[in-house]
Amino acid sequence: MKMLKLSLWVVGLTLLSSQGANAQNAEWNPALFKPADKAFVQQEGYYHVVIPQGFTCEEKKRRLECRSAKGDSALLHLEVVNIPANGTLELVALNYERRFQKKSHYQLLQKSKLTVDGTPAILHSLRYDYLGNVQTPVAVQALYLVRQNKLFLIHFECALQYYAGYVQALGKLYNTFKPAQIDPGGHPVLPRAKTKNRTTKGKPPVPNNLKPFLDGRRF
Repeated sequence: MKMLKLSLWVVGLTLLSSQGANAQNAEWNPALFKPADKAFVQQEGYYHVVIPQGFTCEEKKRRLECRSAKGDSALLHLEVVNIPANGTLELVALNYERRFQKKSHYQLLQKSKLTVDGTPAILHSLRYDYLGNVQTPVAVQALYLVRQNKLFLIHFECALQYYAGYVQALGKLYNTFKPAQIDPGGHPVLPRAKTKNRTTKGKPPVPNNLKPFLDGRRF
């Protein structure tokens, strides 16, 4: 049974790696989304992303916390964190990795480099046993991206047995994640408003349910 669980995990990693590696080349594709997917814009403009269906989310300042509505205890959070001026992507990833090394039966399954929206990123995949119980293994995926003095962190975890069911959703999340450029003061560079005479010829209209919403921070 343990070998079967690990095999499912490895298959999931392979699929997710191929999706994540192409994140910088992703374009809006109507076929990619489902009616319950939600386009989300961080309230200060640090990033926008499409949250796959099946999650209930709440924004708390620069941290978006999401829980699975399926009753499988899956957790997802996106966070923007200040880091020292001399902080590097590799150092940040190493520090987070060390946190999980303290978990029972920790095992690093994959550490890969990719590019998200033109910026280098690191993807960690690991597992550990919850409270040391080998009957409750936990799967974790963490993506780290640094722009100026800001760390963009995407963290997902769930029971190992449910991980394979989230591979497609995580791939969608990475493919739609667009972090803002950061100015020297550490603030997001917001896009300029489009003028009315600019054409959108050749681009499909975005459905209302995918338009970024700013009137509520819980969904």
